[in-house]
Amino acid sequence: MAKDNSPDQPQVVERTGLALVHEGERIFPDAGSMATLATSSPNIVNYYFPVEIEIIGQGTREAFAEMIYDALQREFNALA
Repeated sequence: MAKDNSPDQPQVVERTGLALVHEGERIFPDAGSMATLATSSPNIVNYYFPVEIEIIGQGTREAFAEMIYDALQREFNALA
């Protein structure tokens, strides 16, 4: 069966990584990977996204967790 590479058909991601998405492109999520919506009150809406993070390198889990926490903290502080 021939591959359909037309822009009207979803395409298969051949390798995991960050994606550069261009305006007008369509993204089709894999089954089960869509965000879920939960409401805890009429004024609060929470979105839950299934996320998987793979970190490859040398060091301990704790060291990587600390580096990630520090980077996120810097980003949050920059928003304030």
